[in-house]
Amino acid sequence: MGIPCGLVINRCDIGDDRIHGFARREHIPVLLEIPFDRTAAEHYARGDVLVEALPRWKEMMLELYRKVVRAVESCREDLSAEMLPGLEKPCEVSQ
Repeated sequence: MGIPCGLVINRCDIGDDRIHGFARREHIPVLLEIPFDRTAAEHYARGDVLVEALPRWKEMMLELYRKVVRAVESCREDLSAEMLPGLEKPCEVSQ
């Protein structure tokens, strides 16, 4: 389909390497790998916002955001406005 994409692998330390093989074969960049974290799972189950409950998650999510912005900026001229409405400029994220 030619639509730019990226992959976030949750619980990357559980299971085998099939998802990495898929990403390599399909030339899909892995933007973030999240290892299993019982503490994060407990916060999530309670409905907590992870970036507030666990500061390390804030930096992980900000880095993911930065990678997505860079990817969009690098291929913006190849994308039509119909594919990415409203993404003329990346939005600001408070640190």
